[in-house]
Amino acid sequence: MRPALVLLTIAAVGCTAVAGLDGLRFDGEGAGAAAGGAGGSAGGFGGSDSCPPEHAECNDDPADGCEDLQSDDDHCGRCDHSCAGAGCVGGRCRPEVLVSGELGVQGIALSGEVLYWCNFLDDELLRIDLSAPGASPELVASGFNGCAGVAIADGQIYFAAYFDDQIRRVPLSGGPSEVVVTDPGAGPHGISLDATHLYWTSFDQQVVKRAPRSDPTLVEQLYATGSGATSVMANGPDLFWTTYEGGTVVHADGGGTVTQVAAGQPQAFYLAVEGDQVFWTTRDESAPGGSRVQHASVNGGEVTVLAEDQLGASGIALTPSHIYFATGSDGQIKRLPR
Repeated sequence: MRPALVLLTIAAVGCTAVAGLDGLRFDGEGAGAAAGGAGGSAGGFGGSDSCPPEHAECNDDPADGCEDLQSDDDHCGRCDHSCAGAGCVGGRCRPEVLVSGELGVQGIALSGEVLYWCNFLDDELLRIDLSAPGASPELVASGFNGCAGVAIADGQIYFAAYFDDQIRRVPLSGGPSEVVVTDPGAGPHGISLDATHLYWTSFDQQVVKRAPRSDPTLVEQLYATGSGATSVMANGPDLFWTTYEGGTVVHADGGGTVTQVAAGQPQAFYLAVEGDQVFWTTRDESAPGGSRVQHASVNGGEVTVLAEDQLGASGIALTPSHIYFATGSDGQIKRLPR
């Protein structure tokens, strides 16, 4: 199981190297070109029946006509959904690039305005202060193999060292990392925390596990995932995870009932959950629509595409205003307005 994931990661990076980074556009005019975009094809977002499809009266000024929800930077996909100057294409905002030059970037996490990420290929944990114009990435920790998922709690950043079969942590300020879980199972990948427990996936063993934060030696297996599980997130009493080869986004409620949020997701990779919404990335660049960022209700139903034709979409994180995500094959971290 593990070699398949590694080969896919290296193959994706290799394709980028052949194409050459200098030839990449900002994010491709094709991103979000599917009709309807985030707002669908309905023209009624602005409350006017006189607007043509995919238009709406958003600013209560009939004199300037209906706003084009497919291309208006201030009303992208729906009224008052601003792209903040990034551009609106096909009803979706073009992602804003925050970090470049990080081929192999995987899990990401935020602490205030500081963005942290794992570089799977370089075996490094890094950070950048987004509030400091012109800031450069800083090394937080190294000396491990295959940095994958990350999670932050109580001034520490926890991360999975995939090839070392370890879960480690380091202060947010940086320094030597320490092993927290010495036997998480083969190929630990995704990681999450709540007030009492640490959760992770074992890609090779195809399971979700947890241990008390007060005593991480007490490892408990929670769920068999059926194929390699790549990420996990605790949300109150519920757990969510993705399966890479199975292509599923899965929800286990507090009572242990397991349901699928979404199936048929090519190489479902990382996820984030907030309230009643789950967001995730799919990594397969050869699938229809390419590598994507998507979301749906935690109860399932319609899947909304937020960005498509990305290059190896991987880690994802949320703030009240933005969706942050990484693209490992071109080494970028980007964000979209919520």
